[in-house]
Amino acid sequence: FVLAFIFNVPMRAIERFIDKIRYRKRKKEKEVKPMNLKIKRAISFASTILLLLLVLLVIGSVVAPKMAESIVSIYDLIVSKLPDIMKLLEEHDIDAKFITDWINNLDIKKVVEFLSQKDFDVIDFLFSFVGSTVSSIVSIGVAIVITIYALLGKESLCNSTKRLITVHMKEKYANFILHVADLINDRYTKFLSGQAIESCILGLLMFIVLSIFKIPYASLIGVLTALCAFIPYIGAFLSCFIGAFLVLLVKPELIIIYIVAYLLTQFIENQFIYPHVVGNSVGLKAIWTIIAVFIGGKFFGVLGMVFFIPLVAVIVTLVNEYTTKKEKDKNSLE
Repeated sequence: FVLAFIFNVPMRAIERFIDKIRYRKRKKEKEVKPMNLKIKRAISFASTILLLLLVLLVIGSVVAPKMAESIVSIYDLIVSKLPDIMKLLEEHDIDAKFITDWINNLDIKKVVEFLSQKDFDVIDFLFSFVGSTVSSIVSIGVAIVITIYALLGKESLCNSTKRLITVHMKEKYANFILHVADLINDRYTKFLSGQAIESCILGLLMFIVLSIFKIPYASLIGVLTALCAFIPYIGAFLSCFIGAFLVLLVKPELIIIYIVAYLLTQFIENQFIYPHVVGNSVGLKAIWTIIAVFIGGKFFGVLGMVFFIPLVAVIVTLVNEYTTKKEKDKNSLE
C-alpha cells in the first residue's frame, strides 16, 4: 500500500494532464464527455511504469558509473594525501592512528569497481539481488500484485474503507479519521511530487553551474544536491559541506568560487523556482522542519528524515485546529 500511495502521485498527475489535453482539444464543444475511467487509469499506470523504468535505466547506465568513478578517485586521493594529513595531526599532538587502520581495512574498491563496469545493468543487478532467496521473490511479487490492484481500483477501495469507517464507528470518530486521512494524503502528495521535481531541477542546475566554473566532481555534487534537496533547509547545508570537502581535496584554490556559485544557485532556485514548483507544500515552519528531520533521523535514518516532515506537518495542523476550536469555545463562554 505504501508503494501504491507513492505510485499514485505520478499517476494522478498524468491523469490530470490527459484531462487537460482533452479539454483543450474540445474546448469549442459545449460539453466534454468524460474519458472512460478504466482506459485513463490503464494509460496513467502504464506511463508511470515506463517512467520508472526510464529512471532506472538512466541511473544504471549514466549516473551509477559516474558516481563509481568519482568515489574511486576520491578514495585514491584521500589515500595519497593521508601522510600529509597524519603529519599535520601529529604536529598538533593528535593521535589519529585509527584513521590509518580504517583506510587500510576499507575494501571500497571492490564495490565501486563492480558498479563502474561498463556492462553494469541496474535491472540485472536488481533481479540478481532479489533472486538470492525464493521468499524475497514471492514477497515482492505479492507486493507488486497488491500495488497494481490497489492502483487500478483505488476509488472502489477508498469507498469501501470509508463505508466501513462510517458504518461501524460513531460519527464524531469517523469524521476525525477521514479528516486525518485527507490531511495525510494532501501533505504527502504535495511534498513527494513537489520535492521530486524540485530536486531534479536543482541537481541539474547545480551540475550546469559548477561545470561552467570547472569545479571538480560537478556531477557528483549535483547528484548529492538533488538527493539532499528532499530535506529542506538542512539538505542544502549538508550537500554544500560535502562538496566543499571534495573541492578542497582536489583544487583548494577554487573553494571560494565553489561556495559563491553554490550559494548563488541555491538562492536563485529558492527565489524563482521553488515557490512555483513546490511553494508551501506542507505548510511547515523551519523550526518544525528541523525537529521533524531530527526525530525521523534518530529513529528511522535517512528515510525517516524525509517522511517525518509531512507527518509532523499533519500533527501540527491537527494541533492548530484543536487549539483554534478550544479557543473559540472559551471565547464563546466568556
